[in-house]
Amino acid sequence: APLIEIHRSGDSPEDIKSDLVSIGNKLNDLLYSAGGSKIKIDKKEVEKSIKLLADRVMQEEFSISNRRMMVKGVCSILLHLYEKGKLMDVNNVNISLPDEPDLDDEV
Repeated sequence: APLIEIHRSGDSPEDIKSDLVSIGNKLNDLLYSAGGSKIKIDKKEVEKSIKLLADRVMQEEFSISNRRMMVKGVCSILLHLYEKGKLMDVNNVNISLPDEPDLDDEV
């Protein structure tokens, strides 16, 4: 299983993007090690999509939630790749997170 660090290596946009890409690549490595023989798309092509997704996540959400958005998006890409045998367009990947309940309302 991939080890995904929960602490950021830095706070600069470049460091955060690097963290997001690293998360995506670790999940990609896991897929290719478990089911790579079934997948006909080169792993490097998936890595390009992961970088594009990291750019999109950074544009949409510059907070700690971007890590969850990245995991959700990469898992969608990888599941589609595994089931359908082709890459999704990164712009069509749903990375929105559900609204979290406002805990203050319960106090």
